[in-house]
Amino acid sequence: NLKLKALEAHNMNVVYCVGETLKEYEEGKTKEVLKKQVLEGIEGLSEEYISNLTIAYEPVWSIGTGKNASKEIASEMCGYIIEVIREKYGEDVAGGVYVLYGGSVKPNNIKEYLDDDNIDGALVGGASLEANSFIEMIESIED
Repeated sequence: NLKLKALEAHNMNVVYCVGETLKEYEEGKTKEVLKKQVLEGIEGLSEEYISNLTIAYEPVWSIGTGKNASKEIASEMCGYIIEVIREKYGEDVAGGVYVLYGGSVKPNNIKEYLDDDNIDGALVGGASLEANSFIEMIESIED
């Protein structure tokens, strides 16, 4: 929260990443964890700043593991993040927030994530570091 406040004070945009651990996921606590992370992270920020925020749902259990959330899970959680913001700040604020999915996004799965109405984009990590992989991702979403 302090980092987000400092970024706002310096008129800097950010991708704010939220996500649960494998243990939290297995215990069915994903929504509880995401709600806490989102609300605590944006507490005290101006509604104008929040309405221009990009949030990435990036399950901790998928970072660097090659495991990814199914399209259904990613869609549900990205939609839930917007719902949390809408409940607290209203539609005008929530309507400007972009929610990305970032968790082992690769050429073979990026299109299915981007085709989902609840997912505004992808936060791509390792797969973007190799030129061929990056080109494959672009080509797969052009089809």
